[in-house]
Amino acid sequence: MKKYPLNQILYGAPGVGKTYDTINIALEILGEDFSTQTNEIDTRQAMQKKFKEYVENGQIVFTTFHQSYGYEEFVEGIRPDFDNEELNYKIENGIFKDLCIRASNISQEFNNEDNLFDNTTNIWKISLGAKVRADTHALQDFCFSNNQIRIGWGDTRQINTEPSINSFRKMKIGDLVCVLESRISIKAVGIIKSEVLYDSNFKNGFDALEYQTYREVEWISKKNVDIFNLNKNKNLVQQTVYSLNRFKPKDLFQLIGIDKEILTIENNKEKPYIIIIDEINRGNISKIFGELITLIEPSKRLGNAEELEVVLPYSKESFGVPNNVYIIGTMNTADKSITTLDTALRRRFEFKKIMPNSFLLNSNCDGINLQELLNKMNERIECLIGDEKLIGHSYFMDINSIDELKVVFRNKILPLLEEYFYNDYSQIKSVLNDNGMIKTKNILNTDKFYLSDDFNETDFKKIYED
Repeated sequence: MKKYPLNQILYGAPGVGKTYDTINIALEILGEDFSTQTNEIDTRQAMQKKFKEYVENGQIVFTTFHQSYGYEEFVEGIRPDFDNEELNYKIENGIFKDLCIRASNISQEFNNEDNLFDNTTNIWKISLGAKVRADTHALQDFCFSNNQIRIGWGDTRQINTEPSINSFRKMKIGDLVCVLESRISIKAVGIIKSEVLYDSNFKNGFDALEYQTYREVEWISKKNVDIFNLNKNKNLVQQTVYSLNRFKPKDLFQLIGIDKEILTIENNKEKPYIIIIDEINRGNISKIFGELITLIEPSKRLGNAEELEVVLPYSKESFGVPNNVYIIGTMNTADKSITTLDTALRRRFEFKKIMPNSFLLNSNCDGINLQELLNKMNERIECLIGDEKLIGHSYFMDINSIDELKVVFRNKILPLLEEYFYNDYSQIKSVLNDNGMIKTKNILNTDKFYLSDDFNETDFKKIYED
């Protein structure tokens, strides 16, 4: 079996297909085989469909670094939270920490003396249909029978404001969810077992669009209990989904009568989990990764002889990076050189250079061989400024006429070359083999400018036009 690096960066010039290739690599790591597809178009469509499925079930996450991206978004941070018009602050996991939690083998046991849910588990309230109409209980019945919670629209009478939808997405695997019965009571408690999933084919007597968003749940109680006192004498409100932060999981377990229960989330230890970081060199790596710079090193991963864990600054939890988490980054060499990257980051990643692939281009576009055209331009660019600022093949993909080629040169290639060569048109003309696309603009007319004898034409900079 092929061994894949835990940390790798695809680097190359703009348009060489770095982000495109991350899908291929991620699916290879996950063991997917598309060799049975009959043609290239069918293969790519099948790959994109499968990739989307992995994103929806939480095995692949995608993010893009930028100058404002920080530790709080990547690892953990303190965020404001509005609960029933009350402002609270709570610690929220970042995208990478959430992925590591999913990738770990999570097995949690509750008892009154030693409750492992207290530090990391959130409790949520959800409404599954209103009591205004009897037929809306079909949603509750369906969810209880199929071990799910769903966000619905239309006839379900759920109030799906933006906060509710955001809360539904913020639920983590292992969090607890309480199903509303009335303003003072709940009728079921469950454990979140999956990321957000989408069911566009669900009909069951309703419009398919009404019940498309759901999460898998393990129901641990289906009995009606009064929660008013536990919730600090506050009524539950009609908003579909929001956080209940006035009590702890152990208090809820005592209320529903669980003295001791083994609660196990699916063993994810052997599954690969992948984070794709686009434009990794655009972020402040030291600020974003923090102590993870050490933890992502393969020898320091959990389960290895030199495994390391650190105490995170906000949650004070002990944290390590599992061995089944893969990091795939992309880096545009036209923006920054590899040599400018943090040395610690470079040492912990394997780098794979992606070059332009002219064989993917049309060899006869109204008599023009686009493969040769791209190769020759890149040869000249490499001689002038090196191979970090080549032109990627994607700029010329799906071009089948001279008119389409003209548009690409006018709107994409010439502006890119102007940026590469800092508007040095003499070098741009060399790249284009002085083919007439760049012309000298003659605007100097001494009769009209009334120049003094101290000036002549050599004192004026040449002006170019395309």
